[in-house]
Amino acid sequence: MALNLYMHGIDPKLDFSNLNAILEVYERCTGMTVPARQPYGGELVFTAFSGSHQDAIRKGLNEWKSNERSHWTCRTWRLTRPTSAANTARLSA
Repeated sequence: MALNLYMHGIDPKLDFSNLNAILEVYERCTGMTVPARQPYGGELVFTAFSGSHQDAIRKGLNEWKSNERSHWTCRTWRLTRPTSAANTARLSA
């Protein structure tokens, strides 16, 4: 939580210069481990797993183009493709 505050410009007055030591103390004192994908401190914090996201976006856009859809089908949202200059201007503002 303190690192989230720090990222939003609120100084929690804590020293995070040796985060690995803090993680070691946490794991030793609590008997729990920090998940590998935990923000800021997990061992995979600097590892990118982005290929699946780009592939899903590419497939979605190809599906959109091939079926001449006017909106995305989704249970919670209806996203309409901009079809007029006024609508495009509104979306880009």
